[in-house]
Amino acid sequence: MMRTTFLRRAIGVGAALLALTALQAPVHAQRFRNPGYEYYLDVPIGWQVLHAETAEEVTFTDPERTALFQVFAFRDRFESAEQLHRFVRDRFGARGEHSVFRYNGHDSVLADLSFSTGRYDLRGYFVLIHTGARSFVVAAYAPVEYYERYHDVLLSAVDSFAPDRDARRLPGPISQFYYPFPAPNREPMPLTSLDDGARLVLELDEGEIEGTEVLIEREARVLTGYNEHTYRRPDPRNLPPWASAWQRYYRAIYRDNYARLAPLAEELERRFSRSGVPHERVPHELLAWLQGFEYYQTESLSRLLSPPAALAAGKGDCDSLGLTYVILLHHLGFDAILLVSSEYAHAVAGVNVPGNGWRYPFEGRSYLAAEMTAQVDLGLIDSSQADPGGWIPIGFHDPPR
Repeated sequence: MMRTTFLRRAIGVGAALLALTALQAPVHAQRFRNPGYEYYLDVPIGWQVLHAETAEEVTFTDPERTALFQVFAFRDRFESAEQLHRFVRDRFGARGEHSVFRYNGHDSVLADLSFSTGRYDLRGYFVLIHTGARSFVVAAYAPVEYYERYHDVLLSAVDSFAPDRDARRLPGPISQFYYPFPAPNREPMPLTSLDDGARLVLELDEGEIEGTEVLIEREARVLTGYNEHTYRRPDPRNLPPWASAWQRYYRAIYRDNYARLAPLAEELERRFSRSGVPHERVPHELLAWLQGFEYYQTESLSRLLSPPAALAAGKGDCDSLGLTYVILLHHLGFDAILLVSSEYAHAVAGVNVPGNGWRYPFEGRSYLAAEMTAQVDLGLIDSSQADPGGWIPIGFHDPPR
């Protein structure tokens, strides 16, 4: 299942850039787009832009200015990812394990490298991607004595890289290294029936499901570094780091699973069409189906089943089913968000459709609440949770249609 056992266990450019005190004052970053090369990043919360004077070299650092996250971009310079890997090893004087793999069909290498600047001994992850005209070095590393502490966030940063707009809805490079996408051994898994008795089938690979859970647990470990000490209601216009970290956590899970649910969304669309379900009724019918799933939380740190695992098992909790609902709605052409609450210890979805009931305003739109774990109509939630101030909104990329 994996190409290099050492790297699988670890997962489950120039010296001038390392002279932190010599560079400009950092500025905050989160979702980052490089217009020169059209790549995207979802930078760990609190990390800052340290160097971005050219489109070819961009550097971020954590709040303690200990670790670095860098992207180097090249045009028409390399003929393969292996050639790029040799260039990086020579440039950094690095040593370590590496393995070739395919990322979105591109020739790629993942390396766990150690190197020295003379002043610092460093270790981290490098993903080297050759797309033809463009090549990328995506690297995240820290001093050796801090490597274990930063391990998960380094992987998370690298995994956030997307070389173009479409790749933002496909699993990241670390995820695709852990298990190939599209998965090679998918088999039909029967799902819980729709209300009309029709049996749905989702093609999934057990290794693929394992990979989705590995990502969730990694991101849950990253999230623990942002736990609030004294709870205060977050201001949606100026979220504290812990609330922004929750948003990034769910964005990572959404991205990893969006394309995996595309075949099921297509089957659902065919079923609804054959059954004569009007388009405006689709969110209601889909909600009723997912509300029939068994309530379930894992015993892991995240307590969260991935959307494919929830569908295969016919069970999940509020945020697991909420994410599943939002992803399927996006595939079906609806605008939807997730709402999570530390105060209420709950999650609901929101759908931008007409109807009566409780609504949440977000980015100039109004979202009708969708309760995932009680069999109630769209727009109904518990009255004790009806204050919008208790919720954190999580928007995803625009629906593809």
